[in-house]
Amino acid sequence: MMNVPGGNITIKGGIVTANDFIGGNNRENIPGFTFSGGVIFTPSIKNKDDKENWEGLLFEDEQGRIYGDEISLNTNLTIPSGHTLTIENGQKLTLDNCTLTLEEGATIENGGTIDAQTITYHSNYGDTEETRVQYTGKKVSVPTDLFTRQYHTFKGWYADADDETDEAIEKVSETKDLYAHWTPNTFTLNQLPAPTLTYGTKMDNITLSTLLSEGAEADCGQITFSVSGLPTGLECNDGVISGTPTAASTDEGSKVTITAEAANTSKATLTPTFTVAPAEPTLAFDTEPYEITYGESGVNIQISSNSTGSINYAYYTNQECTEGRTDNQPTNAGSYWVKATIAKTTNYKGKSVTTTFVINKGTITVTPPHKRSNPLQRRSP
Repeated sequence: MMNVPGGNITIKGGIVTANDFIGGNNRENIPGFTFSGGVIFTPSIKNKDDKENWEGLLFEDEQGRIYGDEISLNTNLTIPSGHTLTIENGQKLTLDNCTLTLEEGATIENGGTIDAQTITYHSNYGDTEETRVQYTGKKVSVPTDLFTRQYHTFKGWYADADDETDEAIEKVSETKDLYAHWTPNTFTLNQLPAPTLTYGTKMDNITLSTLLSEGAEADCGQITFSVSGLPTGLECNDGVISGTPTAASTDEGSKVTITAEAANTSKATLTPTFTVAPAEPTLAFDTEPYEITYGESGVNIQISSNSTGSINYAYYTNQECTEGRTDNQPTNAGSYWVKATIAKTTNYKGKSVTTTFVINKGTITVTPPHKRSNPLQRRSP
């Protein structure tokens, strides 16, 4: 409350804001009020006895009007949202080297004249565009903080809503519509460590959101992922790569493309290579060790494996399988080692296993000749 009992209040310029009414609580205490320039914002004026002589802009609550036929504004003024300034027919408001800016939701009901250039700023995004109007009596630098756009950075003001052929406008001295242009905030994807993948073995899941740069979704909005080129057996659902490879890689592996796209349309891409290694095959003799006796028929060696590679057998005279190699099954008595080697396939590595192969000495069987009678031997009488 502005209250000067028994005195006068004189306002000659500038902007005055009163949080309560101007005047006293009773008629006797209301001072005289002289208003000869400037701008006043107040809930109300109690004493308007001299209003015919007032000059300036007066806002009572949210309703503003001009007092005087021709008023010159010489200080920058922003009319708050929800406020209305009325200029009556025959009144003239001149801007003297200053600006008059309307916040969103502020209006001017102009039945008279505003002697100034009019700049209309357009937010230039969304279904419902915001605008700000600024009147200026001088060449002004355009503001950079009129609007904010979620997940975007202000780029500059342009004369066209879409075209950026001309340079951004920084100063204006004429009536003009200006359109804000925006740049989507960006993010990056951290490098993906080469995953360890093996044919037939379930991979460790990769959660792609862990690759996002810090604050990515806060700056750019929700981010979704799309992935192409994964090895067979793998898939990406809800930003998680998982699965079991169903084929080992050939050549240099699979070039995978990971694309992350944010709500503000910014994108980031990674192109890692996924390599699926052949699996270690199972390989085991059905029977071991093998043991026969010299002279018996050869052994039918059987082996089991999950690989379809061809199997080769070789026989050696030492456990390290470095001496006395033969590809044919031995027939002489002795101790041998048989080595089974399965060849590499697309999905399985090659592998070898060994076991002992013993041919025991046979037993010699001697049969004495049959005893014959002597034909010359006489029988006893």
